[in-house]
Amino acid sequence: MISIKKNYSGETLLIAIAVIVLLISIIINLTNAELRMIEIHNSLSPSSSYTQDADHSALIIQYRLRMELYNGKIDRFNADIAELQASSMLPSLWTIKKEEPGILTRTGAVIINSLKRFLGKPPISFDNKDGSNFYLESAYFYERNNLFIKAIEKYDMALNVESDPVRQAGIMIHGGYCISMKGNTRQAKNIYRQIIEKFPDLPVSITASVLLDLLEGISREADKVRLMPDSLKKGESLFNLIAFEDSLGVIKKLERSSGAKSSPSLLLYKGKCLESLGKARDALRIYQKLIIENSQSIPAGEANRRILAMSIKAGRNSEGAQLAIRNNELIKDKRFMKFMKETDKIKRTIPDRLKVHQPLNTSLLNEKSQLIDEKLKKFRFHLKNRRVKITTMQGDKIIGFCTGETEKTITIRTIAGTAVIRRHMIRKSEIK
Repeated sequence: MISIKKNYSGETLLIAIAVIVLLISIIINLTNAELRMIEIHNSLSPSSSYTQDADHSALIIQYRLRMELYNGKIDRFNADIAELQASSMLPSLWTIKKEEPGILTRTGAVIINSLKRFLGKPPISFDNKDGSNFYLESAYFYERNNLFIKAIEKYDMALNVESDPVRQAGIMIHGGYCISMKGNTRQAKNIYRQIIEKFPDLPVSITASVLLDLLEGISREADKVRLMPDSLKKGESLFNLIAFEDSLGVIKKLERSSGAKSSPSLLLYKGKCLESLGKARDALRIYQKLIIENSQSIPAGEANRRILAMSIKAGRNSEGAQLAIRNNELIKDKRFMKFMKETDKIKRTIPDRLKVHQPLNTSLLNEKSQLIDEKLKKFRFHLKNRRVKITTMQGDKIIGFCTGETEKTITIRTIAGTAVIRRHMIRKSEIK
């Protein structure tokens, strides 16, 4: 065996070299396409794939909605839908997170970079030039959740690592918006002015001018409203003019003066203020209290739509949506199904990786569901063996003899045949 090794050592070395060259060729061929895409991505400027037009339009829409609500030019239902549609513009602009390159790709890069160094060419880098994206993903999420303080922190971090002027301006404009929604309109206006002065040749300066003009109008009106005596109208107006803390203060004063039990409208605006201040759990408790105690009131329908919007627009789990559906069995809000269709559209725009962030408190939701069950017992299982008239959410009327009831359905025998109707699709049931 020793003699064989001596006789064929040269051939063995050649075979080993051939195998190594073959492996290198295979690795380069397998990773070439991916490495080329990384090289192209790195050669592009950050602004070449970054579109802000729709994103910034959403901020303008949010301000304009507030003024239109304040001036009575749009009703709350349509404003809520428009708000959801505007907020849905954010996720579609979030940068897709690049997958970490595998061992094979990194091995291929080492080989190619060795050749590039020999030829005096720059190596392939896996570093992400868009460093601000790491912070922006969280910032956008917090902004959508009305967690404006956290969003501002992330925007500041993103701004510190961003060198591209276009992206800097985009980060600043979102930071200014969040600061205004937190209640500091003076600082927000200063940021918009800085954008106009620092980036006069960029399209974003026009957006900043529009936002500045709208925010100045909002601020002027809010100052006028603050001089009014405390009333529900004052609280509602301050809320529409993004003075959430001031609005909540007025609502609390009215609660104390009205005694132990607050009116449905006071509860509604208390919940909306808390929601806008990023206190989702407290808002949920208020909304649910309103629904349980005043299920047939108009504010109950709006409170339930807010629960649905809260559960879906931020990519949370579906428990909140299920609670809203169960609530509507009590409320019979005829516009609920339309609102639900709109929130479903929003839900489809949210990346899957974001749907695990901050789920609504499951134990709290279970507690609220139990209260709904107790409330519904008063209305369920009282139709069997009676002649009834059912009006559905679509407006259809079904008249017949009720032959059965379950937690989810009612069975009606009519002249045309037997109809099984889901309870959440029933607007009204009457005993004939």
